[in-house]
Amino acid sequence: MQVPETTRYCRWCNEVLRGRSDKKFCDINCRNSFHNQLGQAAFQLVKTINFALKKNRNILADLYQLAAHNAVLPKEVLTYRGFQFQYHTEVLGLNKPEPVFLCYDYGYQLLPNEQVRISPASKDSFSSWYSAGGAGWGIGI
Repeated sequence: MQVPETTRYCRWCNEVLRGRSDKKFCDINCRNSFHNQLGQAAFQLVKTINFALKKNRNILADLYQLAAHNAVLPKEVLTYRGFQFQYHTEVLGLNKPEPVFLCYDYGYQLLPNEQVRISPASKDSFSSWYSAGGAGWGIGI
């Protein structure tokens, strides 16, 4: 007596499968579409974060240039331009009262009275803000 064969369906398009018993997709297009869709959610998250980081970096660069390199501005100016403070690439002086947050090659420091200091990311610019002495380097996102 033979065991009745169960009907199998393509995991992408739900067409009836014919052929090998371990077949999961009806053709290569369905297989590729299925696997591309699996990684789409993670890819979209990375894409969204990278967009925010680039936008933050461009806002810092523009404001630094507009302020003629004396970039101590109200925090609301950055917020108005769409700056997202939760996205940065690195933190310097994580254990300091006023750490420096980096967005690629620009950094900012949150100052008292809702002020923000912006500077290009170089060892010279940050050593004038405070001396970390190698300790206090933080983590990125």
